Amino acid sequence: MDPWTVFQIIYLSCIGVFGTIGNSLVIIAVLTTRSLRHRSYFFIVFLAVWDLCTSSVSVPFYVLTLCLGRWPFDVKSCVFLGFSTLWSLGLSITTLAMIAADRYIYVTRLRQAYVTFCSFYTIALTIFGQFLLGMGTIMLPMFIGIGRMGFNPVLGHCTYVYTNTTEWIYPLIMFLGGVVSSMLTLPAYYAMTFSVVRTSRIRINNAPVRQSATRSNLTDPNRAGVTRDQPLNKRNTISRGELRFTRKLLLLFVLFLLCWLPYSVVVFSDSQLTVPVLVQRLTNMLLWSSAAVNPFLYAWMMRRFRKAYVRILTCGWVRRIEPSSSRDQTPSIAAVSNGVASANV
Repeated sequence: MDPWTVFQIIYLSCIGVFGTIGNSLVIIAVLTTRSLRHRSYFFIVFLAVWDLCTSSVSVPFYVLTLCLGRWPFDVKSCVFLGFSTLWSLGLSITTLAMIAADRYIYVTRLRQAYVTFCSFYTIALTIFGQFLLGMGTIMLPMFIGIGRMGFNPVLGHCTYVYTNTTEWIYPLIMFLGGVVSSMLTLPAYYAMTFSVVRTSRIRINNAPVRQSATRSNLTDPNRAGVTRDQPLNKRNTISRGELRFTRKLLLLFVLFLLCWLPYSVVVFSDSQLTVPVLVQRLTNMLLWSSAAVNPFLYAWMMRRFRKAYVRILTCGWVRRIEPSSSRDQTPSIAAVSNGVASANV
């Protein structure tokens, strides 16, 4: 076995182990931690589910084919695994777009509108629609005869196979429909979100103030004698916590871009089958890395996840993770929903 294959096996084995452990921690943390049971975090749970499917099912078979140099089972099982892998990877991409849309609605709309548009019933319907859309995007090209699924000797695992321009259209459609559309949608949502934040700050800073003699007319109890001429809408004032949390979720998009963009460029430029095998495998391995790094990104960004991970890994999941001190106590669900949980995000 050559050193390059050994490196691939070790690298992908690490992705499988850390991805399985990390995404399992994310799911358990949200389900067992009261302060994480917020609508925004449920999209993170679904992202962890899709990444868990990739790291715990697809990656081990990938490592197996690298060790053997071939697919050891029948063709139908390889086709099924190829569909499952593309489906889970595609669902991860669309879930990132949902997270960005959820942030936009949460920051720019009234709380009642957010509850209406992002209710648990709506989230369930959205996930179900995402499920069907992903399946249709992957399987429809096969039905019209422009794609082929099986063992790809260039990449070394079960996925789409193309040996001519007609078959190359299949991965092109998938990347255009999933990756490129997400690359355009995600930054658009975050750009609109930060634009609203900037407009809100300008509106607040430019709002006229007047002195008031009676304390009952004060709109801000922390500023004695000052009140706005017009009451500000509940969603016109955006807390630092909301802005900080949105910026952290923006890192998910940056990570997605770093992992998916190189291989996307390879697919778009390989219509004549001229991209070297080494370049295809390196960029493809980078794509698989996205399934393992998100859970550790959450731990680095959010203190709630760090505390939950420690509680689960130390077998203390029955105990509350919040300190008894009111100064350090994690806010309740209602506080998070109202956007005042700024210190602990």
